[in-house]
Amino acid sequence: TGEAENYYVTNCNFEWIGGAYQGGDDHVRFGNAIQNWGSCDGFFVLDCYFRDVYDAAVTTQGSGGYMVNFYSDGCVLDRCDLSFEFFNHGDTSFSEERELSNIILTNNYVINNGVGFCNVRTDRRSAFLYTTYGTNETNYRNIVYENNVNVFSAEFAIFSAEIALGQTEGTILRNNVYYMDPTVSYFGKFAYNMIDRSGQTKTLYPYSSQYLTYLNSLGVEVGSKFYVTTNPDLKGNR
Repeated sequence: TGEAENYYVTNCNFEWIGGAYQGGDDHVRFGNAIQNWGSCDGFFVLDCYFRDVYDAAVTTQGSGGYMVNFYSDGCVLDRCDLSFEFFNHGDTSFSEERELSNIILTNNYVINNGVGFCNVRTDRRSAFLYTTYGTNETNYRNIVYENNVNVFSAEFAIFSAEIALGQTEGTILRNNVYYMDPTVSYFGKFAYNMIDRSGQTKTLYPYSSQYLTYLNSLGVEVGSKFYVTTNPDLKGNR
């Protein structure tokens, strides 16, 4: 969709999406299951099932405009590169304001990111949640990831440039449950150390008690629970 308004997707199954060969070794169309391009106001993805998606299962994205009031609740997302992806890349050559706000993702079960079909991606960046990466002029407000169960990601749990530290200006992470393998995956990758607003380099946060305690002290993932798993049955080895 594009420029969606009060758009509902409910009780649907999406499987084997993306990955079409376009010619040349690096020309593979990534493909998303549900994508809105450009502005939206009211987009609801409820009680849906996703499996084997080469890129993102659920996303709104683009290079300008207002993307507001996007909701996903009660979904199961399995073996996708990215389960949820959101970006609104502002361009400094334009003066109008850009917005990505009121994105509410709750009560979803997310499993096996970056395994199976999408494992062959040369630029794999698997994560339960991806929000914009890089510097732009978009306003990010009230992107809430809450009460979700997340079981194994091959690379990251969260891949984000805007972490709100318990405020409302960016991505708010709270009351989630994570099962991750710390020997192969990181908890997060955040642009330009956006967690504590220091430094000028991209920062990796391991899935360890030291870093998770540190993030929690800053207001990230308040009320969340973290478990370690190395069970191969949770990694897509069917």
